[in-house]
Amino acid sequence: MKISVIMPAYNEQKIIRENASKVDDFLAKTYKDYELLIVDDGSRDSTLEIVEELSGERKNIKVISYPFNRGKGAAVKAGVMEAVGDYILFTDSDLAYSPEFLADAVSTLQEYDIAIGTRYSRGDKAKYKFKRKWISKIFIGYTNSMLKTKFSDIQAGIKGFRKACAKDIFNKLTIFGFGFDVEILALAKTGKYTIGEFAVEVTGQRKSSKVRVLKDSFKMFFNVVSVWWRH
Repeated sequence: MKISVIMPAYNEQKIIRENASKVDDFLAKTYKDYELLIVDDGSRDSTLEIVEELSGERKNIKVISYPFNRGKGAAVKAGVMEAVGDYILFTDSDLAYSPEFLADAVSTLQEYDIAIGTRYSRGDKAKYKFKRKWISKIFIGYTNSMLKTKFSDIQAGIKGFRKACAKDIFNKLTIFGFGFDVEILALAKTGKYTIGEFAVEVTGQRKSSKVRVLKDSFKMFFNVVSVWWRH
């Protein structure tokens, strides 16, 4: 069994070497056969140079890049289409979730086609701003209502897929911004793939989030309507 882990990265020169090394170290001690794909999403800083250097030092790290920023969904899709593992996972480059949770995703994939992390089954202990936390909960409820689903979390940046499922879903993905998680779930439903949740806890957070709460929330609500209409 081979594991593929994807880390999308955009302007992460301050943290990408340390965090990618942590993920690689965890995978090396946990799995005999794995690959770590770092996808540079058109960074304008030194992210690409750093990960290329890291790839030269660590044999299981591979780098994918393209010249212009396209969005997190596009970066994950690029990684999925290149991945060769039996199980394909992605996690955020800021390591909001400890690498150990990747093993929980793999365990969940023993039974389900898709594994999605949920922050709320353990209680959300992360110190999010009040506005962001409640917009997130409203968004989850709204998405479940539109898609006729019952997920406790949708936006946690750690998910896993069996290989055939991942290739099928991401080949059809059209939303490349932060709302791509919603289309994943819609495509999973129309494809009749099974989905299991596994508990995660935010163990690390960047000081300033890249999510622009009001602007990005408006886009994501619009994405839900778009996904509902098409799928």
